[in-house]
Amino acid sequence: MTVLMDINELRRKSKVRFVVNLTLISLLIISMITSNIVSLVLSSLNYQFNLIFNIVFDGIVILFAIFYFLNIYPIVKHYYATFKTANNVSIDKHRRLKFVENKKDKTIDNVVLKVMTFSYIEGENEYFEDLYILDSDCSFEKDELYKVNTFKNIIVSFEAINDAEI
Repeated sequence: MTVLMDINELRRKSKVRFVVNLTLISLLIISMITSNIVSLVLSSLNYQFNLIFNIVFDGIVILFAIFYFLNIYPIVKHYYATFKTANNVSIDKHRRLKFVENKKDKTIDNVVLKVMTFSYIEGENEYFEDLYILDSDCSFEKDELYKVNTFKNIIVSFEAINDAEI
């Protein structure tokens, strides 16, 4: 069985990353506000230096906050929201899936997911299902059978099924 991600470790890391990111951005914004107040209270009558310092510092912090909330925070939030309920019980185990094709990559909250189409037969009908690969470069062979474990349609582990022929 090829394991692409350890669910328990990923859940723990995503939670820690989320809390640390929110704490650090909050501390940065609080330090900006505190430095403005301290600069105003301690300024003399000639406050041009303090004014220029506050404008430059506030501008840098605001630009960083905009960059952070547009680019970094969506990724951290996506990982946290996706894996906060993950555990070994919530993994879906598919017995026999046949790989059909790779589709165009999908981007959700600045996270790029590789989209893979698999088919399976249930009764007399053939069904197609899109599964996603997150943070991995593994590849599948067309028309090969795989045993796949997923969490929220994200492939966690897989194993090629070699059918014995007589």
